Amino acid sequence: MAAKNDFHLLPSAWKTDDTSAFRDVYAKAFSNAKEIFVVSAFLTEWPEDLILNPDCTSFSLVVGADFGTTRVAAVNAALAWVPERFRNNVLAFNQKGVSFHPKAILWRAVDGSRYFTVGSSNLTRAAFNRNVEANVTLSLSEDEYSRALVWKNEIEKRSVVITQRWLKLYKEASTRRGSAHSEEEVNEASDSSIFDLELSLETDKDIRLFMPHLEARRKIRAAFDAHSRVPLLALIRKASESKHWTDADNESFYENLLRLWGSNKEARMGGKQWTILGRNTDHQELAKALVSTLDAQDSQRDQVVLLQMAHMKEIGLSTRSAVFTELLCHFYPNHYPLLDKPVHKWRSRVGFDKGVGGSEGEKYIRLACSMRAALYGAGPQRLGIENLAELDVLIWYLVQKLERRKGTS
Repeated sequence: MAAKNDFHLLPSAWKTDDTSAFRDVYAKAFSNAKEIFVVSAFLTEWPEDLILNPDCTSFSLVVGADFGTTRVAAVNAALAWVPERFRNNVLAFNQKGVSFHPKAILWRAVDGSRYFTVGSSNLTRAAFNRNVEANVTLSLSEDEYSRALVWKNEIEKRSVVITQRWLKLYKEASTRRGSAHSEEEVNEASDSSIFDLELSLETDKDIRLFMPHLEARRKIRAAFDAHSRVPLLALIRKASESKHWTDADNESFYENLLRLWGSNKEARMGGKQWTILGRNTDHQELAKALVSTLDAQDSQRDQVVLLQMAHMKEIGLSTRSAVFTELLCHFYPNHYPLLDKPVHKWRSRVGFDKGVGGSEGEKYIRLACSMRAALYGAGPQRLGIENLAELDVLIWYLVQKLERRKGTS
């Protein structure tokens, strides 16, 4: 791979210190990557001839939407190119009021070496062939790579999955030479927030009524961490490792799950229906799905969740929604939402899944990504909402308010 401080000075036709095409940097990185992450301020061309290492375990592409510069055709080309297992990993930065301007590739090679290519080049044909650009590939230590992953993860938290619905909402800027835009048009186009999740309270009265519910949810989360987390983890791991799972083991797991968490109102966020409908489900399969998720690397956890949800649906596991997602929300409150009735109603009201296909797991990960990004919106920030478990309370409050309005109309 690249040597430390390998410069890429363009255009290569000028015969500078580096005469290799910058496109080759992408080709080498993708073909040799165990994991690879690309961020680009805008995307006007996707190199469709790139070949991703078939053994690559983690991939993401995050592009900006500022000024409408990213081209829909280029995004569609990237979506057509990306392997099926990474379909939810093509993202758009979505934080309102923050410009998105990085141009970088972060990757770990199959031999464990780590690299960071950063510079002035966006993913454009001009950047590859004509522009005057300067980029550098750095060899990273493990500590430096970990720091870069934190930065990458923070970007992804503020991004949403690009779907065909997102592309319909996105306003692509004109490509006409000399075309002029009003100040209002420029300000609108420079807003990175494309998908509005409509999560805000407009009046002081609503905020005052909402806050006790938020505090109640925080007490539930604290009670879970104090009393349920450790014994539940032990129960789940023991079940997943059992070599001879019997009906008696299944019943015992169910009773212990109820004792440690399911019957404890102080540590529950969801409803009780699963305690009846899920009694006779295969609880070892639930435990295995949870352990696989818990043991996954941070960069691969979304993919593991997606695969586990697909497996649980295939075998007809009735607790895959209520129990699995609520426990995920407890264990990873910053990353995964629980799927409860208010969330389902809210998704329907804002048209979140309208015209968007995909499996149950893919829809859940898209929802998780969008809710992560929503945490940085003005509404949740104003309320001091810190994670998806707390954002769930805001969704519940808004759904209740809407239903009260319908009831009086």
